[in-house]
This record gives sequence, C-alpha cells and structure tokens, in this order.
Amino acid sequence: MTENVNINMDRLVAELRKRGAEGAQVFHSGGGCQTISVPPTHPEDGYGERHAMLLGPGNWSTEGPFGYAGEFCYGPDDDGADHAACRTVETFTGDYERLADDVMAHLVGLEAARYAAFALEGIGEDIAAGRVPASVTAFSQLHDYVDANDYLPQMGGGVSFEVEMQIVNAATDLVTDELRKRALEALGQPGLVTSLAALVYGWIKGVRA
Repeated sequence: MTENVNINMDRLVAELRKRGAEGAQVFHSGGGCQTISVPPTHPEDGYGERHAMLLGPGNWSTEGPFGYAGEFCYGPDDDGADHAACRTVETFTGDYERLADDVMAHLVGLEAARYAAFALEGIGEDIAAGRVPASVTAFSQLHDYVDANDYLPQMGGGVSFEVEMQIVNAATDLVTDELRKRALEALGQPGLVTSLAALVYGWIKGVRA
C-alpha cells in the first residue's frame, strides 16, 4: 500500500495556476496556519472581499508550506458555515495534477451555484414586476425581454477567461434547469420539481440533481 505524503502547498498552487486560477496563492492566516486562497473574489456585506475557495490548514517547514492528508480541506470562503460544501483530502500520494483538477471542478460548481442563485433572485423579481413572463423556461429566452447577462454578478479577477466561461456556462445551465422545473410546477406537476437548494448541493457533490 502506498503511504500518504504531505501536500506541498506551493506545488499545488502552481498546478492551480496552470488550470486558470491565476491569482491562487498561499498566505499566512494567523496562528502559524498557512492557507491557499483561490479566486475569483466577490464582495460580502459586513465582511469585505471573499475568495471563491480556501484550502488548508497548512503548516510551515524549511521546505515551505504543507498540509496533512486527512486534515487538508477545500471549500467556500465562508468561515466554515457551509460544511456540506467542504471536501477533505483523505489520502494523498503525490498526484498534484489530479488534486488540482478536483479542486478546480469543485470551484466551478460552487461559483456556478452562487451565480445561479443570484440570477434567479433577479429573474424572480422581474417576473413579479411583469418584465419577464413566467413561462420562460431557459436562460437564453430571457434575452428576448431583457439583457439576461445583467442577472449574473460581476466576476472578480484572478482567473482565466476559460475558467470564467466554465462558471458562466454552468450557472446558466442551472438557471435553465430551475426555470423548467418552475414551469412544470406552474402546470401542476410539483412532483417533478427540484428546489434550487437540492440542485446546488447535487452539483457540489458532483451529481446533477
């Protein structure tokens, strides 16, 4: 059996940057703890700027910052409020490419869910105000009535254009899924409807709800 090795945080950051997280970096988060922050960033009322994801905890050695398998986690920058969205690296044998791929896939899912929730709030307001018909069943249809891109929050910097498009495309797919389910609900078929929360957590777990 291959034994676990420590996670070199500088090497992991290098792999994340190769995958488009250009602003990923290791920082000292207090008490001797090393943490990786991964963009894009977004403002939060009463807090300031948050990153899409944090990875840690990490320690420091003469060889640089490192984390232990079984303790090292990655998830949203929300003070641990959403534990369901945090993933623990239970085992690590030195495959930095695979770990970086997993982290980036989770980041896209988390950001897409956040974008979709933001967009659906605005779409709901416009439907209530009569600017958009309740019969709309796809994000693309919204362009017939408004500039649908305005429903999406502004993207923070620090990621490549390719990563931005992955997030936006995944978010608009989630919005379309939810609009279709709401249309079915309006037709009296609530059993076919999945709530946005279930849809978001299904994405986070890597399974489309």
